[in-house]
Amino acid sequence: MSDRSPAATPQGDPPPKRRGLLATRGQKIGAIVGAAFLATIGGIIATSVVDLGKSTTKKVLSDPSAPLTVRILSRNSLEDTNVVLPYYVVPREELSGPSDVSRAELRAIGDNTAGSADWARAHRAVDGSPQIVNLELRAKSDEPVTVTGIKVNVLKKAPLVNGWFVAPVTGCGVEPVRLALVDLDASIPRVAYYESDASPESRHLALSVTRTDSELIQLTARARTGLVEWQAEVLYSGPDGNGSVIVNDHGSPFRVSTEIGSTAYRYEGQGRARREPSWDRGITVC
Repeated sequence: MSDRSPAATPQGDPPPKRRGLLATRGQKIGAIVGAAFLATIGGIIATSVVDLGKSTTKKVLSDPSAPLTVRILSRNSLEDTNVVLPYYVVPREELSGPSDVSRAELRAIGDNTAGSADWARAHRAVDGSPQIVNLELRAKSDEPVTVTGIKVNVLKKAPLVNGWFVAPVTGCGVEPVRLALVDLDASIPRVAYYESDASPESRHLALSVTRTDSELIQLTARARTGLVEWQAEVLYSGPDGNGSVIVNDHGSPFRVSTEIGSTAYRYEGQGRARREPSWDRGITVC
């Protein structure tokens, strides 16, 4: 995924003891919803709702001098850090189910190969919730840049995709990667940061990066009631002041739909999937 510079180029309760994306992360996102009224607008952690026809980021998008590079890693990167890997919700009017898909195609979407994104676009499939965007943050020079937060802009909300999905599951345990979680359904969505699944929430982010010393962060966006279009800004403080880098999907918004209500299948590898009726009400693992 890539945009012209400086947009991105192609991530208290006791600390949880399991890494379950839909267990520990689900609990954390639940806490975010409960505390949404405390969200700070602007500054370090903020979310705004803007009309798709309006641009609030022209100055950022046209400024090539940002000292920070944000690279979006491939869908199957950092897969060992996930319980449920990225997956697509496929509209039923496009394809009635996995039986309409060849084994080679099912393997591509189940294994999140490079060709899976083209397949998804061809069949109007969208990412299933939670959408996972793995980010690599790196300065353009040896001079340190501090990443101070992530701002999420909700651009549009629409009815959920009525369809089916095949979700790959890896296992459970403590996830070691840095997390940034956002509940896109909250009236005032905000980003919450975690050093890992075993750490408490932090309201602030302060990551120092250089050209040779990068940071990884896994941005996880949940939608439970419909389809959401969104994009993010990575906020930074550099040698010449503060700024932000837009993160989106090739210049278009990220799109994620709830899996709730769609027909669920579990991916078993080698282009095979089996029905998982309990996931029709939402994926639960661990």
